[in-house]
Amino acid sequence: MSSYGRQTIRPTQRGAANRIRLLWIPVLIAVLALGGCGGPGRVAVILDNSASMANVRQTGTDFSEIKQITLSTLAWIPRSNEIGLRVFGLTGGSRKVADYSRDRGPLRRRLATIDPVGGTYIGASLQDAARDLAGYTAGKIKLFLITDGLGNEGDIEAAGKARNEILSGRTDFECTFIVFNADTEGLEHARIRRTADAMGCRFKTPGALSASTLMSALTSAFTFSFSWIWLLISAILYIILVALTASMVFESHIATGRSPRTAKTWASVFLISMWAIVIAVHIAGLFGQIGMEAIALLAGLAIAATFASAFMKSRKKPDDPLEDPFA
Repeated sequence: MSSYGRQTIRPTQRGAANRIRLLWIPVLIAVLALGGCGGPGRVAVILDNSASMANVRQTGTDFSEIKQITLSTLAWIPRSNEIGLRVFGLTGGSRKVADYSRDRGPLRRRLATIDPVGGTYIGASLQDAARDLAGYTAGKIKLFLITDGLGNEGDIEAAGKARNEILSGRTDFECTFIVFNADTEGLEHARIRRTADAMGCRFKTPGALSASTLMSALTSAFTFSFSWIWLLISAILYIILVALTASMVFESHIATGRSPRTAKTWASVFLISMWAIVIAVHIAGLFGQIGMEAIALLAGLAIAATFASAFMKSRKKPDDPLEDPFA
């Protein structure tokens, strides 16, 4: 039977159906709200703060904007994960500027103090991050390197050692290199690519560093690493929730004395428009324009309010049999 198949039901049947549908509301919204959280984990972020990252003439982007974009996209990482931030040291290796924590406040404050000075020390920084991650056993571990460097002698060997240290006794490690350079084809043969391979990392080459390429690369990396599965689950559950709410819209119009055809039209308009909004919101979420918390909270509350309103109106129902197109 189609969505608008004809089935006659009496008010007592409709009231029971309403109560069953209403029970879905807290269940679905709880799943949606909790979905974006994920399990515990530790995330190491290495941000290149070498002098080349401050070349505004070449990049068209001030380093303060690079820091702000990095911070805003880190918000995509669920709060169940600890995030630690390292930058290159002044004379070698790296320095930890933000300890691993679920609290994003210290990360925000410390990131603001970073200046683009010094050289590029990728291999040593990877080994430092490996030591941070190797002792963590409470959940999954991930590493992100953001750089415009091409790599130095010794980076490949250092990356291999870092990987071995991380993988000692575990397999749940993910790693991504995000490397900015206008010569994306040349990067395939550069030391930085071989360093990524030695580390077992994904290798992303967005092109020359700019605000737009940085935003796109980071949101893509963080979204698909942490949230894409929950976006898919969220979209499916919202579509179900909208369908249930559309049924209540139909019944609320019937309860106020409108004809079944008019009620069916309003329910169809609601169904199509809300599905379009849900799909658009989740596509925006997929590309990092809004967070899972906003999707779960705002859309969930809006649909729940509509559902509750329709349910209260449908209690004023006539005694004659009515047709439920969503039965």
